[in-house]
Formats: sequence, C-alpha cells, structure tokens
Amino acid sequence: MRTGLRDETGAIALTVALLFPALMLLGVVAVDVANWYVHKRELQIQADAGALAGAAHYKYPCDDAAISAAAHDYAGGTKNRFVRIAPGRLTFRLNQPTFFEQSGKPSPADEGMTGSPCADAAVDVKMTEKDVPWFFGTSLLSYVNAQARVSVRRLEGLKGMLPVALPVPDPKRVRVTFISEVTGETLGVKDLCARAGAVNGLNVWDNAAGNAAGWDATSGACKAGTAPTPKSLPFDDPAPGSKWERVGVIVQLSGATDQIDCGQPLVQCYRSGSSGLGFIHGWSDLPAVTDAASSAPRPRSVVLLPGTCGDAYFNTRTTTCALGISAGVDFQPRELDGVGNVRKVPAGGSQTVDAVSVDAIVTTSAGTTTYPLTWSPSTKRWTAANISIPPGGGVSTVKLGWEQRDNTVVMGGTSQTCTTRNNNPCKATFADVLQRTVSANATVAGPIKLLQIGNVTSSSGVNDVKACTPGCAENFVVTIGLGGTLRLSEPTDPPSVLRVTGGSQTQAIDCDPAVATLKDEIATGCGPAYGRNTGQACPDHSASATQAAGATWFCVWTKTGQSPNQVSAGMNQRILGNEKPSACTAPNHWPNYAPNDVRIIPVFLVPFGSFTGSGNDSFPVSDFAYFYITGWTGQGNGFANPCQGNGDDAVPGGDAGLIVGHFIKHVDTVNVGGAGETSCDLTTISGCVAVMTR
Repeated sequence: MRTGLRDETGAIALTVALLFPALMLLGVVAVDVANWYVHKRELQIQADAGALAGAAHYKYPCDDAAISAAAHDYAGGTKNRFVRIAPGRLTFRLNQPTFFEQSGKPSPADEGMTGSPCADAAVDVKMTEKDVPWFFGTSLLSYVNAQARVSVRRLEGLKGMLPVALPVPDPKRVRVTFISEVTGETLGVKDLCARAGAVNGLNVWDNAAGNAAGWDATSGACKAGTAPTPKSLPFDDPAPGSKWERVGVIVQLSGATDQIDCGQPLVQCYRSGSSGLGFIHGWSDLPAVTDAASSAPRPRSVVLLPGTCGDAYFNTRTTTCALGISAGVDFQPRELDGVGNVRKVPAGGSQTVDAVSVDAIVTTSAGTTTYPLTWSPSTKRWTAANISIPPGGGVSTVKLGWEQRDNTVVMGGTSQTCTTRNNNPCKATFADVLQRTVSANATVAGPIKLLQIGNVTSSSGVNDVKACTPGCAENFVVTIGLGGTLRLSEPTDPPSVLRVTGGSQTQAIDCDPAVATLKDEIATGCGPAYGRNTGQACPDHSASATQAAGATWFCVWTKTGQSPNQVSAGMNQRILGNEKPSACTAPNHWPNYAPNDVRIIPVFLVPFGSFTGSGNDSFPVSDFAYFYITGWTGQGNGFANPCQGNGDDAVPGGDAGLIVGHFIKHVDTVNVGGAGETSCDLTTISGCVAVMTR
C-alpha cells in the first residue's frame, strides 16, 4: 500500500483535470477581454477620426450641421465604416455632456458641452457600443465607450505661409485735418475717438455727442466723458478766392498712439492728391462789389443728393449708382432770389428759347460727362438726378457750366453780346470744383468704408456751408468707419485684393532669406517657423539677414524690386504644379471648398501703417490668417493662369502683381506646435489650429 501511495503515475493528468475549469475560465476571460479591447480600440479610432474631420469643417459663418455631418461620416459613417461593430449597437453623440444611457459618465469637465461645436469651439465625439457580443457567456460590462475631443485654439505659430503681409485695419489713433484747397494751409485738426463695439460691422471713430470727451496726448488715449467735441471752423467769408471756399478733409490713421503726422512711421494718410479725401464747399450769398447788370454768373450752394448711392459724398457700392445734384447759380444779378431764373425771348416769331442754362460737368474714372440741369421755379435751383458713379472709381469731381443767351456779359474784362447762335460767346465753366464724391477703393480709401461730415444736429451732409456773420463758426462732427479687406468673407462677398508687386506700398515680404526669389517663396512657402510677436524687438536690418537656425521668428521684412511674373510663376507652381501650366488642374471651388483645398494658404498680419516706408523695413508679426485664392494672372511669356476664364475671379485691370480671393475661417488639423492656450474666436480673421485634448 505504501508503495502504491508513493507512485506518481498520472499526477499531471489529475492536476490538469483539477485545474482545467480554472484554466478554461481564464481563457474565456482573456479572449473576451481581448475582444473588448478590439472593440474599444476600433471605437476610439472612429471617434478620433470623427473629431478631427469635424474640426476641419469650421467655416464662416459657422455651421453646426456641416461639422456634425463630417464628424458622423468619419466616425463610422459613409467615409469610415466599422469593421467589427454593427451599426445597430452603436450610438454617436456630438458635444453632449454624457455618454449614451450613462448620466454619470464621463467627468464633470464635460458639463460645459452645449451640443453646438460652434458655441463650444470644440468637436467632442462620444461613442458607445451597447451589448457587445462576447465569445463566452454574458458580458460583465453593458457598454464600451470612446471619447475624442478636438479643441479649436488660436494659432500662435506657423510655417509655410505665403510671403505676403497685410496691415490689420485697427489703428490706435485717428485724426482728421482740415486744409484749404485754395491756399494749401492747415485750417484745423481734430482727433477722433473709437466707439465701443462695431456699428453695422464697422469700427467707428468720431467726435460726436455721447462719445469720449476728446484725445488726451499725455495718456495716449481718449478722455472719458460724454460732452460733444465738434471742430469749430469760422466759415465767415467763403467768397470766391477765400481760403474757406474749398476745404479738404484729410484722414490720418496711425498704428501707434504717439505718431499721427503724415510721413511718420505707421501713419497712413488718405487724401486725393494734394486735396482731402472729404470735401466741403463754402459759399456766400452776398453780392460782390462788381455785381452789375452785365456781370458774369456766380455759383452759390451746390449740394449732392444720395440717389441710389446711399451716401452722396462717400460710398462703397460694388455696382454703378446714380447721384443727384441741386445747385444755385445767380445770373445778372442775384436772380436766384428774384422772380425766376429762366427768361424767354422770341426766336423766329412764335418759338421761344431759354435765355440761361446750367450743366453739371462730372469727371469720374470713366471719363467726363456733361449733364444738363433743369430749373425748378419753386425751389429756384438747378437739378438733375442721373449722374452715374462707377463702383470703386475713387474721386469724382463736379463742376458747373453755364450759358446766357440774352443781354451782355463782361468776360475777361470785355463786354460780350450774348446770342442764341452756336458761337454764343456768353458761356463758360466755373473754374473751381464745386463738389466731390468718393466711390471708395483700396488705393484711395484703404480700410475706410464710411466718411461723413456732419454737425451736432445732422449726422451727414454738411459738405456745403453758407457763410455766416463774422465771428461765427460752423461746428463739424466727422465720422470714420473702418472695415477693409481683413474680415471673414461671406459666401456672396466680392473678392479681396492682395497687392504683392507693382505700384506703391506692396505687401510682399522676405520671409525666407535662404530662398533667393519671390516666386520660390510663393511656391514653397516660408521655411522658418514664425510666431505672433508679443513684444519682441524687430532687428533694424535688411531681409537678407538670418536669425538663429531653428529659432522662431517674430518679425518680417519688406521685399522690393520684384517683377509681376514672379507672382504668377510662384502661384502657378504652388497651385497648379507648374510655372507655365497648360491646364487648370486645381479649379476655384469658392465658396464650397474642401478643407484640404490647395488654394487655402496662410498669410501674415502686421500692424496698421506697415509698408509706408521706402523699403528694407521690418514689422512685427501681429497674427496669421487664411486666404482662399480665387484668381491671379501673368504678363506673357507663358506665365498666364489657365484658370482665368475657367472659374477664377478676374484680377482688377489684369494686374499681374495682384492676387484675389477671400479671407476664411480655417482650422489647420495638423498642429506642429503652433497652437496656443486660447480658444479660437470663430468670428475673427485669426487663424486656428485643431488640438486633440481628449
């Protein structure tokens, strides 16, 4: 018996038999846990893909539905289907605080989710698989969960930008200067103050009642207060030849609080040649000493009427509009205040003709046109309502011509006998411009989208001032509205224009001194990493100087002396893959572009007033923005853009130094370290980057 008990034959079999249930249980657990991890991993991959895909579809205006559709498509939907998970067991939740049927999951940090990716500045995908089919037995867990969140952060650094920098239209100081266009002297200046918040989409500066009390040079800011601060000018003698007869208004915008004079760095002055951007016509109804029965006519009040242009003196319309005019002209002498301005005289028996007539002679960018004016006996004024103003045509001037067909008129010191014949000597054009209107464009007005000259009782239309008694003054309130091209484009907006080469104040910069030509910088993008300047000094040297290898750059330098075909060659290479392409291989898809469209290119933003110097200047990098390019052109030699005429926007004037397109809200889904900690404002032009935070 003792021998039998010591015999170990079959011990292993017995041990296995005893342990087999436990081993089988461990095997079941291992297989099912592995199966759980497979499902969990696939669910997580889909959630990650959905969150990243949704983030790429942020646009302006922000569209929750489009973001949701993209996230769903890539989170197991049509673009990225599941392999192991049946759709019937799957639940997809977007920007919700909890998982499906799990009110306590995940953490309290998700309580801020509103259901709107636009409002949350994040795409949060929560996915749940319910009742996972286990290989053995019943699941110990009812749900498999996966979460991915992509937060949209403000872009603080970037590579690969277009070598173009745009001044941001956010001046720190605004001033208007009144000048005499007769004598050239300065008649007065007025600093304006910024209104709180946007007004009709514009940043408004004025000196109106209810705004700040005025500029404080000591503090470099506007003083608090609500008292109106009009600019008083003594329009007490705007007779012919007086300095008050023609007054121009120059607008000065500065990127610094301590600089405001034209010619200073960061100061941009807007005027029309040696004249002002705004215009005030001064006039007197007092008779001249020389007024007599044979004196020549004299202009009095001349007022422009808004017609279809919206504003009679400054408009930003993109289509042709029509202005009206109402003018007072005195014929021999002072008939404006008499019984009538039109006399009838016999001509060939029963036929009669008008003895006097007045025309408006309007010079626009389209040429000079004469408009006959009609006399109104009730108002004793000459009027017309069909003066055509081309869109974006800049400054248009208005003169008046006259003719008298009876009596005599002294002209040039000689008495002339007036006649109804074609060679009537009694006709002329008043030498001076009597009114002006501006159809704004980027060259003439820059970011200025509103310019109104009013007073304490009228917001606009004080562009025609009658002389007052000596010692009096006219109180002027000037309103400037700033918008410009640096705003996010609506789908129906016209394209914005970037001036890269040619003309004055181009926006090309040398962003990569290691690259010799502008065309190559355009084609390949800026090599160095750039960051938003937060106070770093900009070295005062040419753009050919380099900084430490691998360092982040915070300043850019101007690039001058480039030919226009540098732009077209670079753009053709970057967008179409060849400097001299034969086909449009990357067509314009505005406004329905895809997130990976090759026409989406980042650009630099720099402070207002940059590019006012003569070259080799450096500027701090204020921000980054994304531009969807819709057009460019070349100047022969095979550098033409084949997409012109095939969907691209026309380039103004066929100028090969220009690029046209739209500023867009774009979220870069590849974060190369340029993301900041601040959530991206989806309503501003600043670039954004996607960061996986869950």
